[in-house]
This record gives sequence, structure tokens and C-alpha cells, in this order.
Amino acid sequence: MDEIIASRQRLSQETRPDIEADAADNDGEDSTGLWWSARSLIYGMSRRCVQNDDNELKKRLLDQDFWDLWHTIIAAARSTSANSPAQDRLVAQVLFARTLGALHTSTTSDGQRWADLPFLVPSLIQTWTALEHGPSTQRCNFAAFMARLLATDTCSLALVGLAISSFRVALEQPHTATSVAEDLPVLAEWLRLAAHALIGHIDSPSVAGVGTIDTSPGELAMQSGITSSGLNADRWRYWEKSLLELRESSDDAVKSLAKGVVSMMYSRATEVPSAIYETWNLENSRVNRKSRRS
Repeated sequence: MDEIIASRQRLSQETRPDIEADAADNDGEDSTGLWWSARSLIYGMSRRCVQNDDNELKKRLLDQDFWDLWHTIIAAARSTSANSPAQDRLVAQVLFARTLGALHTSTTSDGQRWADLPFLVPSLIQTWTALEHGPSTQRCNFAAFMARLLATDTCSLALVGLAISSFRVALEQPHTATSVAEDLPVLAEWLRLAAHALIGHIDSPSVAGVGTIDTSPGELAMQSGITSSGLNADRWRYWEKSLLELRESSDDAVKSLAKGVVSMMYSRATEVPSAIYETWNLENSRVNRKSRRS
């Protein structure tokens, strides 16, 4: 059995350069090739689950299938423009896999059911960590993909944690004008596509610690009195305050980007029932109106 598993893992490693090459050839709008590769993987996994006995070898091969599936979809997401409808197709692919998996009783080697989307969360975390100092365009693209997943209530706790970590890096740690200018577009994607989901998880205790995701307050947030991990009203207001300060930056690029993120934060927050803004005072209302006029 070990020999079969080793052979399968070698095959996986041998095909990954081709996947990365396909992603590099993506013009930002068309991920059809990788989309079809992922769909073929899903169908192949389904056939093998139907045809084979539920034994240890099958479970371990299914493990590798899932790692390969997520690698393919994530490679496409990184290279597909944040605004492209092709991103929606990739998210639909994940939802299709989950729906098809609900028909199967097969489990992975650690007992996870297919419908639970095994290994997707660690794949997302690994990719986001690797992109921390990667190209800003890929970071925005991948943030948009994760935000779309969050908006469909897929892997919600982990994705809220990853969103918190994005805000933590951008607004809660010392930064330069260059670094914050690269981080703000990422925040815009989280808010544009999943603000309602983030607001819905405010004060959810289960978000305080998810796997290896650091949701603890950053240095600047702690200096402002933020002590709790996870997502809460005080932390959200701290982000709001920090963005308003950045909107007055002397750096034109930072100023413009912060203005857009502030506008996104306000507009998205008022589109859903939200206790966090029920107590807005007159000053915040004036700031909101000023943001829309400027």
C-alpha cells in the first residue's frame, strides 16, 4: 500500500508545475482550463468512491485527491482577477464538490466526510501565508476568492479568521506607506464581497482561535485598548478609526485607497441588520456623509 501511495504522491508533484504554468498563462479573466481540470478531478474522485471498497488505501488516495483538487482551484483563483465572473465559477466548483460529496459515505484517512471539504482550510491557510509577501495582485485575487467562499457560508470560521488576520496586518501593526498601500486593496475585497458575513460573526466566540490563524490583537490595537482575540465591536470600531486616520494621510495613494475602504465599510455595513451601527452617534453620521461627498 505504501508503494501505491508514494507513486500517487510523486504523480501529484510532477503535475503541479503544469498547473502553475496554466495559472501563469491565465490573462486574469479566463481560468477555464484549470476549471475543467478541477471538474474532472471531482468526477474521477466520485467514480472511485463508488467503484472501490471503503478501505484504508482508498481513504489515503482520497486524501491526495483532495489536496490536488484544492491546489488546482487555488492556483486558478490566485491568477483570476478579483472582479472577474470566472471567480464565481471557481467558488461554484467548490460548492459542487460539497454537494456531490453529500451523496458519498466515503471518508478520508482522518475520518472527514467528503461534504466537509477535507483539507480545504489548511490549503487556504498555507496559500495565504505563502502570499504574505507575494505579488499584491495575487493577494487581492485570492482574498476575493476567499471572501466569495465566506459569503456562501463555506468554511466560515476559518475564513473569518483569515479576514481578521488581513485587517490585523494592515491596521494593527506598524507599517510604512508602501506596505499599507499594498494591504488596503485586500481589505477592500473582504468588505466588498463578505462584509455581511464578517458583521454576522461579530462577538462569535468560536472565531477567537482557528487552527494556526493568528486573530490576536496587533501591537497598535493593543495600545488602543483592544485585548480580545477574534472579531468584536470594539475591534471593528478600531479598524474604522484607523481607516479614517489613513484617509487623512499625506501620501496620496494611501489617502485614496483608505477613502475607498472607508466608503466600502460604511455602505456594506448599512445594507444588513447590524447592532454595531445602531448606536452610531451624530459625529459618525456626519463622517459617513462626508465620506460619500468627498
